[in-house]
Amino acid sequence: MRAEEDPLGPSPAWTVFDQRASIYDAWYDTPEGAALFAAEVETLRPLLAGLPRPWLEAGAGSGRFIAALGAQVGVDPARAPLAIAARLGVAAVQAVAERLPVRAASCGAVLFVVALSFVADPMAALREARRVLAPRGAVIIGEVPASSPMGKRYRAMGAAGPPFYHQARFFTPEALAGLLAASG
Repeated sequence: MRAEEDPLGPSPAWTVFDQRASIYDAWYDTPEGAALFAAEVETLRPLLAGLPRPWLEAGAGSGRFIAALGAQVGVDPARAPLAIAARLGVAAVQAVAERLPVRAASCGAVLFVVALSFVADPMAALREARRVLAPRGAVIIGEVPASSPMGKRYRAMGAAGPPFYHQARFFTPEALAGLLAASG
């Protein structure tokens, strides 16, 4: 199936994850990857405390974060990472963040863990997160700020051509706050 025939639509930002899922996922097993993963999980975990369930991760990829954080379901447009997630026992569905396959007001948390930078339409994804959010729920976003040392590193890597960050869009905290406010 060609990208333009894909029912999820073409998206160069996520197709690289479909093509190189094992390579991307293996990075989490490196010393740097394992350390950053642990730090990210410990940063996000307290934000979920007390939120009603179920929790959904948009852009769940290979399922590492959803498994570590205890979310109930994940969505990702790329098929290959979902196969890795299934081996971890993660319930994941192929879908884009802009069209989540769940009922309105049904999720206690919607997580975007280093995922909003890769969606085709971040505003639509945030509006969709708002649609599925239950009362007393929260949208949790873990992103690499554009101006941070890691953001600068990833942007430089993307400009140099490595495939994972080539299509990524990194946000400043102010731009992300603006998107959140505009999306409700």
